[in-house]
Amino acid sequence: MNIIRSDADVILHDVFVALEESVDQYSDSAEFLREHEVAKIFKELSLERVALLKALAEAIRRTGNLPPAADDDKESFRLALQHVFANLSENAVAQVLEQCLQQERELKATYKQLLTIENAQSDSRLFKAIYKSHRFARLYLSLLCEQYRKVEV
Repeated sequence: MNIIRSDADVILHDVFVALEESVDQYSDSAEFLREHEVAKIFKELSLERVALLKALAEAIRRTGNLPPAADDDKESFRLALQHVFANLSENAVAQVLEQCLQQERELKATYKQLLTIENAQSDSRLFKAIYKSHRFARLYLSLLCEQYRKVEV
């Protein structure tokens, strides 16, 4: 493991963390809304992201570094806080969808940094797959948000 990390190493670290948080977000949202039809969508997104996360972990290892360890306390607190907001909301489904969209915004912000990495050709297919996953999720969740905001509780 390198003691001094390059800008590329830091960016890969940040994208890994954002991707990992999205896995947690979708898994937790699927469990929270397990009786609702959108739970299946969240499970599918989570499974897709797990595969991307494994591939990104391998890309990080190829640089001579280790993928970052999860911050379980931070993640548990973040998800518990989201449960509180969803339970207090008049429309829990719309609230959870909004939370997932916010997670996608955070992933996009870190993903944009990937474009600045020089010599990233070896992982360009992986980076494109991450972007494709993000874009699909963002568009689909946006449509669902519009639909569920209109639903009366």
